[in-house]
Amino acid sequence: MDLQPHSDGWRATVPDDWAQGRSAFGGLTAALAIRALRAQLGDERSLRGIDVAFVGPLGGEVDISVEVLREGRHLTHATVTLRTEGKVAARAHGVLGTGRESSIKVDVPPPSPSVPFEQATPWPYIAGMMPAFTQHIEFRGSEGDLPFSGSNRATMGGWARIREGVPATIESLVAMTDVWPGPMMPLATKPMPASTIRMSVNVLDPPPAGFDGHYFFRSECTHAAHGYATVGGTMWAEQVAVARMEQLIAYFG
Repeated sequence: MDLQPHSDGWRATVPDDWAQGRSAFGGLTAALAIRALRAQLGDERSLRGIDVAFVGPLGGEVDISVEVLREGRHLTHATVTLRTEGKVAARAHGVLGTGRESSIKVDVPPPSPSVPFEQATPWPYIAGMMPAFTQHIEFRGSEGDLPFSGSNRATMGGWARIREGVPATIESLVAMTDVWPGPMMPLATKPMPASTIRMSVNVLDPPPAGFDGHYFFRSECTHAAHGYATVGGTMWAEQVAVARMEQLIAYFG
């Protein structure tokens, strides 16, 4: 996540052990875009939402540029372009805004796991069978069934955190919404490739101060046909709903 000033923007280096197939893990791509936004715009305004289009493979040396589209009284709109070897690999649109007093408040109910954390199933990392980046993630599955198990439930989730004990930041929070397999994957009866085309994350509330535990996440597939799946999920830190995610995923099989 270290950014170095480069040309009119920033440069980062993405190692192979954070890859997902031919490209960097999508959550890391989103996190790099957020880091560039914060580096250029500061932290006066909080990230409220980010949309990321995954255009092509991203890895190695990554050049990142930020363009502010509009900075109003409360909201800032900006785009972030990430390039590998001069080619656009991803483009993000971030919305940052100040908080305001409001009489309207709708809370997301606390999570209701199918089984308690202590009974959730640990997922060991298996090199060659799982994406490389998952070696850095500690999983405990509780929602739905395993990928490629021929299930009739299009849901996925449980508890997860970065093994290195990375403290909660806006970058890691958004990245963690993308660590789980797509919830349509349990319907498959054999391994098949899949790739996120677009990811949208709304930041709901910050995690509790000092939080470095497991995020609980549950996602569902609302539609899948013609090789494209629409999925959505919510993530909690303890009892606080911190993010809502939606993705468009291409699958081949």
